[in-house]
Amino acid sequence: MRFFLIFIFVYVELLFAGPHESFNIMKNNCDKLKMKSFCHITASCYLHGEGVAKDVKSALQYYKMTCNELKAEKACNDLGIIYELGFDVQKDLNIARDYYKKACKFGYDEACKSYKNIKDKLSKTVKTKRKVIKIKNKCDRNFGGTFLRYGYSYRFYETFTAGNRDVYMNNYYVYFDNPEYLDKGSNFRWTDDIKKRAYRIPAKESVTVYDSGKVKWRIVKHPLKRTNATVSSHDFVIKYKTIYDYSNTPNNKTDDKVRIDCKFYSVSWCGDGILDKSYEECEPLIDGKDKCDPSSCRYY
Repeated sequence: MRFFLIFIFVYVELLFAGPHESFNIMKNNCDKLKMKSFCHITASCYLHGEGVAKDVKSALQYYKMTCNELKAEKACNDLGIIYELGFDVQKDLNIARDYYKKACKFGYDEACKSYKNIKDKLSKTVKTKRKVIKIKNKCDRNFGGTFLRYGYSYRFYETFTAGNRDVYMNNYYVYFDNPEYLDKGSNFRWTDDIKKRAYRIPAKESVTVYDSGKVKWRIVKHPLKRTNATVSSHDFVIKYKTIYDYSNTPNNKTDDKVRIDCKFYSVSWCGDGILDKSYEECEPLIDGKDKCDPSSCRYY
């Protein structure tokens, strides 16, 4: 009863608080009361930079305390995801497996599936004297066909479409394959739209749920040979891992779902041998360098 009253009191405080004040309320109550929910939210805020400056070291500290000391199954599961995807840490499937196992032991069914999958994955690791080949994660959905321009800046985002039932967002992780193509802008964040909706997406509706923030990400590299923005031919991948449920009840662990969308990108540039009419008047490899300026793809 005491913790219930405390929770209600904190909830009322949060109704009138801004993002930074909300974070301080959560952190102070975590430090004083050691309640799972407050500590888990504190860790998540540090990880995503919500209400406080992004601090991966502090995020891991609170996640591990909440998992190991408070035995919070969702915090353990989040640590599994962080280490599985290499989200701001060195990717380590063995550590991920251990945290999934702990979350499963504490009663988180989704973690039991992740533990089995990662255990199978590790068992399929092919070892030779010269190299180690690891089986890659499978994406639930693949999206290709997107060409981005070298030197231009972009906002990245994930859109979620609900099916026949309302969907409630719980958490997200963004993982980059070949991130050297990008100069990082703002941190990813929940969009204002999904926040106004209280993280709920009505059945049959589509909502952009999180994005790369106000400062766009710049394309700072292109390959030697142009690729095709497909699963088999691309320059970089952004993997969006979204955790959601249908009940909007944090204590209900049975209906948590995970969806991984993989988006495959290729980079175009002046001199890649293909005329991109959106950016170019001419192409040096087609029209000749005596007619087409190779630095701008404009006629002299």
